[in-house]
Amino acid sequence: MNKQKLCRIIRETSLPQVPVPTGETGNLQFLENIQAVFFDIYGTLFISSSGEIGALPMPAELARELEATDDAQRHELPLALGKKFIDLYPNSPRPSSTSTAEKHATTHRHNEQDYRQCGNDLILAFQKKIYKSHVVKQQEGIPWPEVDVRKIWGEIISEKFAESGPGIFSHIDRWAIEYEVRTNPVWPMPNATDCIDRLGSANLTLGIISNAQFYTPLLFPALMNRQLEDLEISAEMQYYSYCGGRSKPDVWMFDQAAKSLAQKGITPRQTLYVGNDMLNDILPAAQVGFRTALCAADQRSLRLREDDSRVSQTVPDIVVTNLEEVIACVLK
Repeated sequence: MNKQKLCRIIRETSLPQVPVPTGETGNLQFLENIQAVFFDIYGTLFISSSGEIGALPMPAELARELEATDDAQRHELPLALGKKFIDLYPNSPRPSSTSTAEKHATTHRHNEQDYRQCGNDLILAFQKKIYKSHVVKQQEGIPWPEVDVRKIWGEIISEKFAESGPGIFSHIDRWAIEYEVRTNPVWPMPNATDCIDRLGSANLTLGIISNAQFYTPLLFPALMNRQLEDLEISAEMQYYSYCGGRSKPDVWMFDQAAKSLAQKGITPRQTLYVGNDMLNDILPAAQVGFRTALCAADQRSLRLREDDSRVSQTVPDIVVTNLEEVIACVLK
């Protein structure tokens, strides 16, 4: 499926959101000689209730999350996912809870219980496969591994349709997006576009370092009506976890960005990184020498990690409660 169609799915499925005030007080100062600004995406440039991509990493954590939500929400998400999956894959087998006789008698008829069970099965299968993949990669020496969700969904769909041909994989990109927009709905953060435009107009080098998937760059044309290149963020300054198989708080993406910046004569001290998570964003950025801005714009995604000893000695250079404040701290 081409990018325009995938963008249309994101656009038509997304609803406007507004940030929930954090109650944090901004800590602002002018940062001298900043030549480059890099951004996190989820929870920083885009409102995101999870502050990250995808759902929770382990089935047990997923169960606790579902228990914490109200009954309607707990039932509506699996129902919506199940309906969409069966719409894309109309020959989807009935859930395992259905008897063999019922499966043969009603192969192409699905009721609400089937949709909900299908949705729950998909969520659990997705979580389990990501968890198992992470365990394998950690055993290979990668402390913070990342998956490509297309591979994960390919495995799940292969198992569901063991007797089907290669045509079953034609909807994987679409299904991955359908799943993501329902489990982690996003919307542009206020002043995000203006912030990027103002910094780009001042000839600063702009970039992205984000835990992300193949669909993440599509959020910009889908919801901002702007390509990243139109926002002066070149392809060589975009770093996504799924591409390297390593996710934040691993410093790997930050190191790669620092090397690219060095080729332009820009030092880490001349680079500002803006993110919403003290562990995933501020700590690794500071470890490679970047200046840091904690984005405390939305309560749902702000991660202060106050009880985490790993960030106890980490202090961001500035704290902003609105992306507009980044401009004032960088440009005279």
